[in-house]
Amino acid sequence: MSNERKILAGAFERGPDCLTALSLESLAVGDGSIQEKEHMTQCGFCGSEVALLKSFELAQPNAEEAAIVKQIEKQLRSAPAWRDGEKTTVASWWAGRRAWGLVLASAATVIALGIFIQNPALGPRGQSGAVEDVVRSGKVEGIAPLGDLTEAPETLRWGSVTASVLYTVQLLDVEETVLWQSEARETVLQLPAEARAWMTARKTLKWRIIAKNAQGVPIASSSLETFRVVAK
Repeated sequence: MSNERKILAGAFERGPDCLTALSLESLAVGDGSIQEKEHMTQCGFCGSEVALLKSFELAQPNAEEAAIVKQIEKQLRSAPAWRDGEKTTVASWWAGRRAWGLVLASAATVIALGIFIQNPALGPRGQSGAVEDVVRSGKVEGIAPLGDLTEAPETLRWGSVTASVLYTVQLLDVEETVLWQSEARETVLQLPAEARAWMTARKTLKWRIIAKNAQGVPIASSSLETFRVVAK
C-alpha cells in the first residue's frame, strides 16, 4: 500500500473510538460533550461526517435539484417501510430529524456521483476512489527537517496549499506509528519539548502534513519525510 493510501485510510476510515451516529448528529447541530468535540477535531472520519451532516442541513437546492428532491421524497414516502412504520437502518440514523435532511442527502449523493462520472478531471470514469483522488490532486511539500541533522530541529516547515485552512502535523517512527500530532494554521510549527523528546541520537523519524479545508476534510498530503539526529 502506498504512503498516500495509508494516509487516506487513516484519515477517512472509521476507528474503534469513533463517535456514534447520535453523537455525530448532536455535534452537527452544535451540541455534544467536550470530549466528543475534542475527538471530532482530531479524527478525520468523525470530522468529515459532521461537516457532511452540516452541509446537508444548511444546503439550499436549486430548481433542478429541488425537482429531484421531490421525486426522491415521493418514492421514499411510498416505500413499505415508511407506510408501515418499520424501523430501518436509515430511519434509525435520521430518527428525530426532518424528512428533508434524508431527502437532501439522497439527492446530493445522486448529483455528486453524476458530476464525478461526467468530469474526467475528477478521476477515471467508474472508479470508486473519488475521495482518494481529492487527496492526490494536491500535494504538500515538506521543506524541513530532512536527512541527517546535527541537532534536534525546533520547527517543521512545509509549503502552503490553496484552499487549506488547517494542517494536521504528525511525527512517526520508522514503522509509521504516530508518536505525536498537532494542528497548525500556518506553514511552520514550533515543536514543543514533548515532540523533540522523541528525537534521540541516530533514531530515524518520519513526519507528514495533511492539509484540510474549511470543513475539516483532507484535500492534500505530503510524502512521509525522514530525518535523524546524528553526532556532530
